[in-house]
Amino acid sequence: MSNTAKETTTTGNNSNKEKKEEKGKTMEMVKSKANKIIDDDDDKEEEDDLPKPPQLKPKMFIAPIVLMGSKRLGIDWNDEETKTKIRMAFTISVTLCYVVIFYMYKQVKRKEKKLSEDTVEVTAKDPYNNGEEKKETLTYFEHDLREVKKAGTSQAFGFLMT
Repeated sequence: MSNTAKETTTTGNNSNKEKKEEKGKTMEMVKSKANKIIDDDDDKEEEDDLPKPPQLKPKMFIAPIVLMGSKRLGIDWNDEETKTKIRMAFTISVTLCYVVIFYMYKQVKRKEKKLSEDTVEVTAKDPYNNGEEKKETLTYFEHDLREVKKAGTSQAFGFLMT
């Protein structure tokens, strides 16, 4: 065989090999896309099982804004007079919250007879049973009294933490 004939045969074999390789690569791409689609379905199921990420709430920005604003205004936090004023403002605000909660308690107690007539079905998470929801049928009086006590407890823990 001449050199040109050998080259043509070799080139022909190479093109066949290249076609087979391309076919193999195409098949691999199809398989990988199919696997990706299947994996995406699994990911959607896993995403449903994941807890929701925390959300930003406007009240989260109040403390940093107050601190930055106080620096801009030139408030000296080490001054004893400033500390006394801040403590007095805190004491007044906590006392005001307790007065409002006590007022709500008295209003609920005053209307006990009227509120005890009707019932309401309440769905609440049970903290003792892994947060499972449980339904209770309560009178309006019992429900309102629970909510006022919950507000008082929340305020008390907030005060004790500070």
